[in-house]
Amino acid sequence: MGSNHGVSRVPAASLRGGLGITSCFLAALTLLGACGASGGMNAFRVTSIVPADGATNVALDRAIVITFSRNVEQRSLGSPLVHPFPSGGVSETIIGNVVTIAPGTSWAAGTDYVVTVNRGVQDEAGNLIEAGISSTFTTTGPPSPPRFVLQWGGLGSAAGELRAPAGVAVDGAGGVYVADFLNHRIQVFTESGAFIGGWGSPGSGAGEFDLPVDIAVGASGNVYVAEQRGQRIQKFSGTGTFLAQWGSPGSGAGEFDFPVGIAVDVDENVYVVDQGNDRIQKFSSDGVYLGQWGSSGSGPGEFSFPSDVAVDASRNVYVTDQLNHRVQEFSDTGAYLGEWGTFGSGDGQFMTPWGVAVDASGNVYVTEEDGHRVQMFDVAGRFVARWGAMGTGDGEFDAPQGIAVDGDGNVYVADSNNSRIQRFN
Repeated sequence: MGSNHGVSRVPAASLRGGLGITSCFLAALTLLGACGASGGMNAFRVTSIVPADGATNVALDRAIVITFSRNVEQRSLGSPLVHPFPSGGVSETIIGNVVTIAPGTSWAAGTDYVVTVNRGVQDEAGNLIEAGISSTFTTTGPPSPPRFVLQWGGLGSAAGELRAPAGVAVDGAGGVYVADFLNHRIQVFTESGAFIGGWGSPGSGAGEFDLPVDIAVGASGNVYVAEQRGQRIQKFSGTGTFLAQWGSPGSGAGEFDFPVGIAVDVDENVYVVDQGNDRIQKFSSDGVYLGQWGSSGSGPGEFSFPSDVAVDASRNVYVTDQLNHRVQEFSDTGAYLGEWGTFGSGDGQFMTPWGVAVDASGNVYVTEEDGHRVQMFDVAGRFVARWGAMGTGDGEFDAPQGIAVDGDGNVYVADSNNSRIQRFN
C-alpha cells in the first residue's frame, strides 16, 4: 500500500529528557469499535503486538507488527494514524492477518508516537474488531553530543600558534596534524595539544606551501597535503621528509582547480576534492591517476563547490557538497550511493557544509562553515547529534572547517576564524 494512504500529519511532540536520555516511544494501539461477532474465543481481535508491551531500547528503524486473530479486510483498515507523522513517511504492509507499519526512514529519537487503528477494522467476513488494547514500548534517545575537552592554538606564527587552520588529521599513534593555512606550514601536536614539530614555509618548491588547506595521514604514517593555491598534492613522511608531489593548474586528468579536500583509504589510495572542477579525483599513494567522477550541477553525483572528502573502512566515500548543502556518498569507484541534507539550520540541514570525517563505527561528522556547528550522523545518514554555536568560548566556533576522529573517539575540529583546534569526546 502507499506510504501516505489515509495518514495525516500532526506537529512533532517535544523531546523528553533531552539528549542522552532514553525516551518513551508510546505505541498505543487503541483499537476502538463496536463488537462484531460475539466475544469469546471466536472474536476478531489483536493477538500480539511487536515490540512487546514494555520493550525498551527499540531501534529507530524497528517496524511495528500487529497480528490479528483472522485475516484483515484491507479496505476497512485503511492506514493507521501515526502521531507525529515521521518526516520520511511510513510504509504499511498487510499480509493475511499481519499488519506491518515501518518508518520510511526512521522514527525520531526521543519522540512520543501514538498509532491508532481505525475503529471500523473488520475481518474478511465483515466482523468488527473487539475494542480495548494498547501497547507501550521505548526507543533509545539520541546520544549526548561529544563534550568539550580542551583547545590549543591562538593567533600567531610562533610554534604552536595558528593562523586560520583549515585541515586536521590524526595518525595511529596519537599525533594530530594541522594544515596551518595562512602560515603556509604543517604543525604536529599530541592529542593534548603539546607542540611536537612542523615543516613548511611559503613558496612553490618541494616542501614549501601556498595555502595548505587540507591534510590526510595514511596507515603507513605518510602525510598528504592539498595546496589550494599551489594546485598540487605533496606527500611527506610522518616527520616531514618530502617524498613526492603531483598536480598542476587545469581541468585535465591529474590537474586541479583548487584542490581543497583530501583523504586516503585503507589501501592508501588518495581522494582529492577538485573544487573548481566540481569533481573528485582518485590517485595511488604515489600520485598515479586512477579515475574521477562528478560534474557541475545539483543532481545525484553532481557537485556545486565540493569542499571535503572522507573514506570509511569499507571504502565508502563521503563528500561535502557545499553549495548544494548536502553530503553525498559514493563507492570507491564513484558509483552514487545516496545523499542527505538540504539548506537550513534544522537537524540534518546544512549551511555551507565544509569538513567531513568518519569514525570507526561508521558515524559521519560534518562541520558547517556558516552554521558554526558540527553535526553527527549514523552510517545510514540519519541525524544523531549536534553541537556548537557562533562564538569564541569552549565548544563554540567561528567558521569551523577541518575535522578528524581518532581511534578513541576524540573529535578534533579546526576552528578556523578562532585560529585554534578544539577537541571533543
